[in-house]
Amino acid sequence: MRGPARRILPAILSMALVAAAVAGCGDSSSSAPPPGGFAAAGEQAFYDTLNGVSIRDQQAIDWLGEATREAPQVGRPWFLLGMMHLWRVAQDWTDPAHPSRFVQQQVTLGREALERAVVLVPEDTRIPGFHAAARYNEGLILGDPAIVEDGLRVLRESMKLNFLFNSFDFVGVVPPTVAGDDPLMAESLRYIEDGLRMLDACTPQICGNEGRAPHNGEGTFLLFGDTYAKAGDRAKALEYYGFSDAVSSLTGWSMRPVVQERIATVDERIAAYRDDDPSNDPMIIGQGGGGCNYCHFR
Repeated sequence: MRGPARRILPAILSMALVAAAVAGCGDSSSSAPPPGGFAAAGEQAFYDTLNGVSIRDQQAIDWLGEATREAPQVGRPWFLLGMMHLWRVAQDWTDPAHPSRFVQQQVTLGREALERAVVLVPEDTRIPGFHAAARYNEGLILGDPAIVEDGLRVLRESMKLNFLFNSFDFVGVVPPTVAGDDPLMAESLRYIEDGLRMLDACTPQICGNEGRAPHNGEGTFLLFGDTYAKAGDRAKALEYYGFSDAVSSLTGWSMRPVVQERIATVDERIAAYRDDDPSNDPMIIGQGGGGCNYCHFR
């Protein structure tokens, strides 16, 4: 394996936001503080949910919400609370063109919590990127072009703080929502290539599978392949699908058959994007349910 296949890029697509048909399930918290306090218990429930260990999103939201009420100037519970709301968006936004009322509510709650976290945890330069992705998706979900434009603005602003990480918020949320020949798609591809040139500055926790996304590499390369396929670049699509397949052969990723199906049908995929019927355009990985899961589930 050579080049970027040896190192794995951030899969922030988690917002591109996108995930499994039943959201909002899980046991409610009791009124008594859990052992360790609301913040610690909420964080554990958050990561159990994110990694697919046990779907405890309701507990996470209940307990993190209590933590923000107990100590409203502490930023981390706000950050995790916002991300848990966005996880719900990813799970329940199964029809990109027709978001449910639940999805509309959750994306705004997530954006609001992350907006607080940006102010309270200024040293964490990733949070502005997550907030920006939420803002962009909020505009799409609410059907408000002004919010979409504001989301693009804050996405670009966040890259000034942390390009390597936050550029992939842009890549995660924009390509699924624009045409292959849209200038925003070209902008997204430029960020992918710029990020690849910065990998020497990265760490295995952020750009590999050693952090909170145990299948970061496989999922990110699959996303890149889908993005290039949508843009009509067959060679690049196959290159990144090949990287995903190669990493999957080492990790035993359960979604390897999806990658292999993409390789086998890449020409049909590109042709569907290029024809005059937008209704048959294939979804990019993470759209229509499954977002977050493909990189974060163990």
